[in-house]
Amino acid sequence: MASQDETPLFSVVMPVYNMGAYLEQAIDNIQRQSFQDWELLLVDDCSTDRSLAIALEAASRDPRIRLVQHETNEGLAQTRNSGIDEAKGVYLWFPDPDDSYDLDLLEQAASLAAAEDPDVIMFGLIEEYYDRNENFLYNHEIPTEQASYADPQDWHSLIVDIERRTLYGYAWNKFYRRSIIDAHGLRFVTELLIEDFVFNVAFFNEARSLAFLDGCPYHYVKRERQSLTNSNAYSAADYYDVHRKRIKLLREQLEGWGVLEAGRPVVGSLYMRYLLSTLERSYYPNDLWTKADRRSWLQSVFDDERYQE
Repeated sequence: MASQDETPLFSVVMPVYNMGAYLEQAIDNIQRQSFQDWELLLVDDCSTDRSLAIALEAASRDPRIRLVQHETNEGLAQTRNSGIDEAKGVYLWFPDPDDSYDLDLLEQAASLAAAEDPDVIMFGLIEEYYDRNENFLYNHEIPTEQASYADPQDWHSLIVDIERRTLYGYAWNKFYRRSIIDAHGLRFVTELLIEDFVFNVAFFNEARSLAFLDGCPYHYVKRERQSLTNSNAYSAADYYDVHRKRIKLLREQLEGWGVLEAGRPVVGSLYMRYLLSTLERSYYPNDLWTKADRRSWLQSVFDDERYQE
């Protein structure tokens, strides 16, 4: 295990904003990992609940835990960036404080890193759904199979299917080589719904090697009362605009890699999914388009070069 001044294998960057109900468990989940060569950066974005007190207490008891505090609320992207700026580890990981992970996740990643030395390690997840009263509803597994690819030509064609399975767009189901992030000045940018996706497109354009862990070691908790998808936090038009951008970025990446033709049917099906979701959201109470609104919007979509392609 690295000392406080040495380079740990993993820098765990955990954004914190009013997560007092979950933060102690999240810290405990890291401390109980079977692999112990890590540092934990708790980046507090001006919490108004007891999150800061919990983080201060944890940092006082464990020298591997450091607290980074914002003077003003800056949002998730900048909170992660503050962690990147402070990190010392070989790999960066960005778990959410209200999720959980198998206690051997870091050990699995360390073993794969020692054997293959990949630029990025990706892993599967279990979506765990809870109602607004924290009652468990059901779960959905999205696993990966252990594999390693040393040449980009061997894995570039896999990314479109990884995106189809929803695994590409998250930041918390990947360990990123920090030297690549630093060398290319990669940082998160504030983007409605697709902050992680935009970061991943930039990182994967620079990565050379990719490895996958086996199974579903990350437990992604989806609570009804916190779900943006189930709320009226943004308009149907905004939803479409950001997902059109997502499709554009994915298409450009695949084209740049020379694998667009094979991936085009999947990209098209994803685009159709976002079109249908936009129409669904147009009926939400705070949006409620008229029939004329939908007709006008659909005509603009049909005229769009992306739709025609």
